[in-house]
Amino acid sequence: MTDAYQALTGFLTDRFDVRPEEMSPRITFAALDLDSLDLAEISVLVHKRYGITLKGVRAATTLAQAADVLQQSWSAPDTAETTAAADVSRA
Repeated sequence: MTDAYQALTGFLTDRFDVRPEEMSPRITFAALDLDSLDLAEISVLVHKRYGITLKGVRAATTLAQAADVLQQSWSAPDTAETTAAADVSRA
């Protein structure tokens, strides 16, 4: 898995008590019983740690899709603040 996926699953394990065996790239946040408030908290955590604002990540977003958004942000040219938007319309 990518560094972004590992970071994301680390947040879920550490802050939301999601067990590693519950997670897979194809599982959605909703399937992990995470709601919009949890996703807002994840966004805040990502911003505090990496300076990236995640937009477009919803309950129907898979962990792989969210990790892709994070990975793309890390690959983007450095700016004062990077905004990553998820294209999850195919989800």
